[in-house]
Amino acid sequence: MSLEWRRTLDDRLAAIGADIFQEVPFRLGLIGFEVSGGASAEQLDGHAPEERWEGYLLPADGRLGFDRANR
Repeated sequence: MSLEWRRTLDDRLAAIGADIFQEVPFRLGLIGFEVSGGASAEQLDGHAPEERWEGYLLPADGRLGFDRANR
């Protein structure tokens, strides 16, 4: 799977996630294919892994960060 075509779609989904976060804060959002149950906010402790098959939406200091997929 190519990250090139995914980047635009993932960025749009991350923007939607950021809008949702403003209304209903959450501890973890995942963007990608078949992303369920693979990670938890407690396991990540606020930090996305270096090698990412999916994008991670993680809050820090009241703001939502987005770490894009890199694999």
